[in-house]
Amino acid sequence: MALHKVRVQGNQEGSPVPLNTLIDVVFLLLVYFVITWSAPTPEAHLTVNLPSGGEGPAGESLQLEVQSERLIVEGTPHSMQQIRPRLAELANMQADVPVIVKISPKVKTDRVVEVLDMCKGVGFATVNVLPLKQ
Repeated sequence: MALHKVRVQGNQEGSPVPLNTLIDVVFLLLVYFVITWSAPTPEAHLTVNLPSGGEGPAGESLQLEVQSERLIVEGTPHSMQQIRPRLAELANMQADVPVIVKISPKVKTDRVVEVLDMCKGVGFATVNVLPLKQ
């Protein structure tokens, strides 16, 4: 059995790669990466002032404490039915004073939302939430 040599037609070094196609692919990849790239947000540089539990900001403010069975407005306990007229009276006198709602850890979320909605509904401009220590 004799071995025959296979003759390769064309250039022995291989056929040349068309540069136009290569440049198009590189350009498309460049466009894709430029469009999809987004700068990372420097989250480490965002300033956030978190209050410590139990302490409110200094200055004039209305203190409202939400407990599981009662609400305390400026040291006076009230029920949920009594609180709306009292808050409306305070909002008419001083609506621009910030309200600080101190929340006990045992209070359910729906009650907290109800109190916050009530504070906004009677006309207070700023309502802040502060967790109480146990």
